[in-house]
Amino acid sequence: MRKSTPLWYIERQITTFENSLEGILSKRKHSRYRSGRSRHWLKVKNPNAPAVTGTPRRIGAVADRDPLSQVDRLIADCKKRIARQREVVASAFQKGGDTEVLVSMLRAFEASLRAFEKHRQLILDRQKKPGR
Repeated sequence: MRKSTPLWYIERQITTFENSLEGILSKRKHSRYRSGRSRHWLKVKNPNAPAVTGTPRRIGAVADRDPLSQVDRLIADCKKRIARQREVVASAFQKGGDTEVLVSMLRAFEASLRAFEKHRQLILDRQKKPGR
């Protein structure tokens, strides 16, 4: 029998993506899909999402920054995500919950951090070369 995902885990994951999602749509576990509104479905909008605020999202907004500050920001964000995910894994482990998916997410964040750090070193190496 599969354990259901605890609410605290869902809330943690929602905060991770809160700036990019328009909202969350959830349903009761055993309710069937049907078109239109239903009392078994709940839609919660993210008040900060561009689609909700009416603020247009610029596709090149991140690309406008210089590459080093951009990758530094990504590295800092990734380190925060790793720290939060470690807390989630530890909490689930202490409660005797299944941690396989949680640890997999942690490993994905750690791999991303290594990739960003490698990319940062590439930027620094290119800046050191004369004529660039």
